Amino acid sequence: METVLFLIVFIGVPTFILLYWIIKLAVRQGILEANKIMQNPKTPKTYDSITKIICTNCDGEHDLDWPKCPHCGHINKMI
Repeated sequence: METVLFLIVFIGVPTFILLYWIIKLAVRQGILEANKIMQNPKTPKTYDSITKIICTNCDGEHDLDWPKCPHCGHINKMI
């Protein structure tokens, strides 16, 4: 009986606490990554059903279906 109590108190409880913090940090990291993706200005935006993108060369905004950036002429590789 004392051996079982010893195993629960000295092995089970610290293991549970460690797993709790690992899971909590993993969830927090996932939330932080999701927030980064949502705040990234280079993600496509939609205005009146026309998807806009940000040029990777000059950071100018243009329609997704344009073959080249109208600001700098950089080729749109998303087509």
